[in-house]
Amino acid sequence: MLNRRAVDPMSETSDVLVLIEEGKEPVYITRPTELNGKDLNDLLVAKGILHKQADSDQLKEPIGAFLKDATIEVDAFYFIDKGPFLMMFDIETKTKDNSGNEVGVVAGLTGDSELEQLFMVTSASARVLCCTKGSFETLQRYAAELSAQKSAAQVHGMP
Repeated sequence: MLNRRAVDPMSETSDVLVLIEEGKEPVYITRPTELNGKDLNDLLVAKGILHKQADSDQLKEPIGAFLKDATIEVDAFYFIDKGPFLMMFDIETKTKDNSGNEVGVVAGLTGDSELEQLFMVTSASARVLCCTKGSFETLQRYAAELSAQKSAAQVHGMP
């Protein structure tokens, strides 16, 4: 799913991986994909970004409860070390309250079901961009290509 260019696995793969490690080649997805929120939570815990409560599988941070049952649709991911970064994603929450009822984004993040009554939001989108003026056109073309692929797939009834 992640690639930079087609490579001959027997000869060029290790060279491309070294270039990626050195920050000379980008890593990016070639089509939109879906992530499981629990898998993302597990990765964030393993990297020390999120933290489990003592003697529990519950996370200290509210975002952990929000993400654990979510589906994350990643529309774009482009990264090169010390260079541009782009990530575009949509989150469909399936967070549940203590009674097992599904709640929206606001209650999932804040734990406040009364506040949720004011803002019934069931999904969220985010775009993260960090680039120089010189790399903006490259990221713009990349995002436009992925968006066109996604639109074409939806027209033809494909996921």
